[in-house]
Amino acid sequence: MNKETNPPKLSRKEQERLQRRDEILKAARKFFLEKGFFNTTLDEIAQQSEFGKGTLYNYFASKKELLWGLIEQFSHENIAIAERAIERQDGSTREKFRNYARTVLSLGEEHEFFHMLIKESHAMDTESFDERMKVMMNDIVQIWQVIARPLQMEMDAGRIKQGDALQMAGLFDLMVRTFGMGTQRKHFPIKEVEQDTIIELVISTFFDGVAIHSTKGPSVCAS
Repeated sequence: MNKETNPPKLSRKEQERLQRRDEILKAARKFFLEKGFFNTTLDEIAQQSEFGKGTLYNYFASKKELLWGLIEQFSHENIAIAERAIERQDGSTREKFRNYARTVLSLGEEHEFFHMLIKESHAMDTESFDERMKVMMNDIVQIWQVIARPLQMEMDAGRIKQGDALQMAGLFDLMVRTFGMGTQRKHFPIKEVEQDTIIELVISTFFDGVAIHSTKGPSVCAS
């Protein structure tokens, strides 16, 4: 009989180290958000996190590494969001996708901050940017893999059309992020759209399409 394996429990020392790292990242996020990356000093971050500058260097060798630490942290948080909404929720696939979309849209300011970090990291570190982005892309694929699993189950049950579940998961995620989050920006051409309206539009378009289906004849959108 196979026993479920649990991840090894972290020692107290390892837990304290992770906590210190998170506190440093929290302080860095505060100053990067308020002052921008280039106007923030390591002294300010060390003072805010209540650690000495030497302690800070034990975790991050430079301000650039701090920036990438924040990007990595945000990517991992997005994986956890997908897992909570898709895998740890009861209900239909639509309801799970609705929960995911609602959570993503609620983090609009976080995503704006994340994109700001990406822009500044590219401007500052063009040599290693591509390699760093490959790591981040792997995290995005992990998000799509989580979303793809219930889609594959729906395909296997014959409830949705066959296709590449990972590609379809990526399509849904991008619909939520580009259209859904775009409506929250000042210069987006569609303004003052309620969040629930956005979510239902994305859900219905993704699962049902926009064609009018009829049993009496061809769809009005048929070619």
